Amino acid sequence: MKSLFILVIGFFFTIGTVIANGAGNYINKTVDGFLFEFGREPKEPTANGRVVMSLSVHNSSTKEPFDIESLWIRISKGNNVLFTSGDFRIKPEGPMFFGYTFKESGTYAIDFSAQYKGKDVKTSFTVSVKKDTKKILKSFLIFAITFVLGYAASKLLNKIKHKLFKKLTFKK
Repeated sequence: MKSLFILVIGFFFTIGTVIANGAGNYINKTVDGFLFEFGREPKEPTANGRVVMSLSVHNSSTKEPFDIESLWIRISKGNNVLFTSGDFRIKPEGPMFFGYTFKESGTYAIDFSAQYKGKDVKTSFTVSVKKDTKKILKSFLIFAITFVLGYAASKLLNKIKHKLFKKLTFKK
């Protein structure tokens, strides 16, 4: 039973890593001997779409994972801080995952501050979020359908009104 539990946990770590880092959706950055691996899925996020992100931290020369004692995350766009959260711990067994829904298109900064054995290491990644073209297309289609239905209803009402007017006028 214990081996089944370990197998299931291992499966979820593997799936999570594939989701966030699949098909090259990750960026590596080295700062002061720390290799930060930042992943995201989807690779090209859209406004109002959920994005799953991952972070793992390794020794840049040995590639051994660090046991990060404290990690702080900040998401901002320009000078506006949109999200802050902290005191996460990244275990060596796998990356840390978190999700966020970007409300509008643009370039966002994802800042990390990691503490390892009293050393504070900071880095930042950017995520470019595109407009939700499906939502724009859906809005346009709703407008077009409403316009056509409104126009047809207007023409139909004018015909009915004209017929009623003729009947009322010639019935003397």
